Amino acid sequence: MKNIFILLLGVLIMSLEAKTKLTNSEHLFNIPEASGMVISGNDMFVANDEGYLYMIKDFETNHKKERMYIGDYDIEGLAIDGDNLFILLEELKTILIIDKNSALKHELKVINSCKIKRKFNKKNLYVKKGDGFEGITIDKDIIYISNQSNKIKYSHIFTLDKNEVLQYQKVKAKSILEKSNAIDIAGMDVYKNKLYYLSDKSNRLYIKKLNRLNNKPLIIKMEKGYAQEGLFLTDEFIYIADDN
Repeated sequence: MKNIFILLLGVLIMSLEAKTKLTNSEHLFNIPEASGMVISGNDMFVANDEGYLYMIKDFETNHKKERMYIGDYDIEGLAIDGDNLFILLEELKTILIIDKNSALKHELKVINSCKIKRKFNKKNLYVKKGDGFEGITIDKDIIYISNQSNKIKYSHIFTLDKNEVLQYQKVKAKSILEKSNAIDIAGMDVYKNKLYYLSDKSNRLYIKKLNRLNNKPLIIKMEKGYAQEGLFLTDEFIYIADDN
């Protein structure tokens, strides 16, 4: 079942203190091939790796789903910044930026399309075949991207300059975070000065402080039986897109 489920944030805090498992989930929506997700105001946006963007307006009281076809893409990650919706295209290694308000009207207003260059400091950022960009999140002027790979050498998180992504058609990475300690990195989010990211292979949630990004992360075990793809945190809940 492909779905969106939620976890109480209080359960996460208790798990962090005890360094135990993260449990007590509640099913919310069924969405086929659910991957990245974000919440903006009262609206939820969910990416679908068959090229669709799902929208649930007033999602806390309304469970009616709408969808819009973005294109023949494998859409994996979503991030929101003001009215701009950043859509991560896995195989194309590209970020498509659209206006979220146009999407809610089933119109596709493209702000920019920006490809991420493979080279970083004379090294390859990813393998041409097999790797794919899965997670994206934004904190101020920094974009964090996760490269999903079964090779620890390429399974990492790197940063981009948000303003460059909005302006140019091709950009270089600004930095690579050391010691992700995870392979098959999927959804990510920044919440209260911490970077959260999921691995659907190891079934774990990883947490790093933004001011100590090159330190080893705190690791929390998730419930078994899920394939966590998307991640979004609010003051009350952790929302996770499951692609299992």
